[in-house]
Amino acid sequence: MAKSAAPAGAVEIRMTAQEYEAALRHVFPSHALNRTASMIDGIAANAAQTVSKDPRFLSAWATNDMKTAGNIFHSFAAQEARTIPPSAVADGWTLTAERTIKSGKGGSRADIFLEGPDKEIIEIDWKTTGTSALASKSQMAKHAGHIRVELGGKLTVQESRSWVDYVRPLLPWLHRPPISSCVRRQVGRRSSVQAACASLTPSSSLRGDRGRCLQAADSRGACRPAW
Repeated sequence: MAKSAAPAGAVEIRMTAQEYEAALRHVFPSHALNRTASMIDGIAANAAQTVSKDPRFLSAWATNDMKTAGNIFHSFAAQEARTIPPSAVADGWTLTAERTIKSGKGGSRADIFLEGPDKEIIEIDWKTTGTSALASKSQMAKHAGHIRVELGGKLTVQESRSWVDYVRPLLPWLHRPPISSCVRRQVGRRSSVQAACASLTPSSSLRGDRGRCLQAADSRGACRPAW
């Protein structure tokens, strides 16, 4: 069979098997082809490794306190970014974590901020999920305006990335069926929670989930999945 022609404008990229496997380790494999994108991906991946061993983060995640979990991830991601040596950043570029774009009420701050030699700006914003990223369009538009007015910068890349995508593969015990029948009841609450938790597939990897389910019911009066 004759080889079909490549689509107009397509670029064929050849790589070794080792390079391909390395690219697949990225949450976004295409980022392996870009030095800056790969560096940002590495910041998030290393922060995820850290929070996956942090008791405060694990406690927040297990009880579905995603606001606290997100704050902890943001903190570790900022620390990770600050360890990046200038030599690792593209020539003429500077990397700043938690850069204040405009201070005061109604101001804005970038989680990851890169500035190029000609005032090119790259902003990365960590969000919990893709849905929350899409819901933040107005926030990102505000940031873009502040970058233009306050810094005189030329915004070239502005991304919201889900930090959960970096953490989830490191916590496999979170991969489980949703507890769809788990509801709060004023009477017989514990028995209904036990029934709901029992609906989880019995396996050694899920026994701990039942414990977390009952613990959540005891402390909050409701049973819900960790994610």
